[in-house]
Amino acid sequence: MLGDTLQGLKRRHEALEAYKKAIDINPNRIGDYYACISLLERLGFNVEFYVEKALSVSPGNPMILALKAESLANHDKLLEAEAIFSSIDYNALATHHRSYAISEYARVLDRLGKYDAAFKNHTLAQELARVKGVGIDATPQRYIIESSRKYFTKEQVKHWKYSGNTKPPVFVIGFPRSGTTLLESMLSAHPDAYGTKEYPLIPKMMSQIKKTVNRPITFPEGMGTLSETEVENIRSVYFKVLKETYTDTGDNMIINKNPSNIVRLGLINRIFPDAKILMMIRDPRDVVLSCFFQSFIPNYDTIHFYTLQDTVKYYADVMNLWLHFQEHLSLDMKVVRYEDLVSEPEAHLRDISDFIGLPWNDSVMQYHEQKYQAATPSYSDIRKPPYVRAIGRWKLYEKHMQEVLPALEPYIRTFGYES
Repeated sequence: MLGDTLQGLKRRHEALEAYKKAIDINPNRIGDYYACISLLERLGFNVEFYVEKALSVSPGNPMILALKAESLANHDKLLEAEAIFSSIDYNALATHHRSYAISEYARVLDRLGKYDAAFKNHTLAQELARVKGVGIDATPQRYIIESSRKYFTKEQVKHWKYSGNTKPPVFVIGFPRSGTTLLESMLSAHPDAYGTKEYPLIPKMMSQIKKTVNRPITFPEGMGTLSETEVENIRSVYFKVLKETYTDTGDNMIINKNPSNIVRLGLINRIFPDAKILMMIRDPRDVVLSCFFQSFIPNYDTIHFYTLQDTVKYYADVMNLWLHFQEHLSLDMKVVRYEDLVSEPEAHLRDISDFIGLPWNDSVMQYHEQKYQAATPSYSDIRKPPYVRAIGRWKLYEKHMQEVLPALEPYIRTFGYES
């Protein structure tokens, strides 16, 4: 339907109007209410009118009740949310809806300090979520990770040449749940900056490389065969896709935030050797736990988060690749610790602004007051001022993480966290 199509194009306000119109035309289609209420909540609008209207059409509908409880929780009405979640007949929900609703219930239990119950429900939610990810093949992502470690070495990259003069882009990367959305939302509050909200600009550029150079080329091996002219042409494709996707950016600095780009740093460094890279780091234990606790839309990254063990393994693979890139590539990169950013936001935002060449503006400190439309599960968190309650959250679940903590120890030490 139209609303879903507009959602896919990131035109969320237009999608919302399409859902509202669909409800006006046929007020008995409960699926339209699901979509409308979810989007209202994500955009920061009041959902009460459409929740009550949906419940008048379908009294006691478990998914509508779950969305109502989620909204209450996002407004810190935790006991009311818990009461609704505990009353829902989850077996009446389709598998993907059941997974989401149970995950949101677990989030409320976590905030109420009921950690064992929260962990149990998150585990159940992920077991159900695995069904959604069955059709996604992880092979292409595995290939990028493994082949990039083999190919991108000091010996290979020393022959790269580029002398173009187009404006270097800014990339915000990091393992999922490391704080990339927070940093993007802060920078996007600047009147001269614009965040891409995880739109796959680099994959779109990659898909057009063969057409751009007009010859067969493989990744990553073909990166060394690119001429300076071909590199410049590929850069032009990136900016063309950007301009076609975001028509209202003007001359703003584009903040390309996409955690998945961490595994594409080799390509980014080849095409944009002058790019400014902001790498978010967070305590590996908090990162892994947060990934396992999230209800994600399945993709090449998130299909690795259905168990703590798989999450840790994928974390190790990705972060080993990043450490390899650090050693072998010449990156203009600033590492930003999540804990520092939320503890002393202004000091670190000033350093970050200087690094990327963005003049200081106090608006970045009021990011939570902006109508920022996050494309990630962090959408409710970025409506609040920086908070430190997520630091060291893993300690609340330490007994449930005993099996995986030894595998994280090398990264805990490497990144400067206390064991």
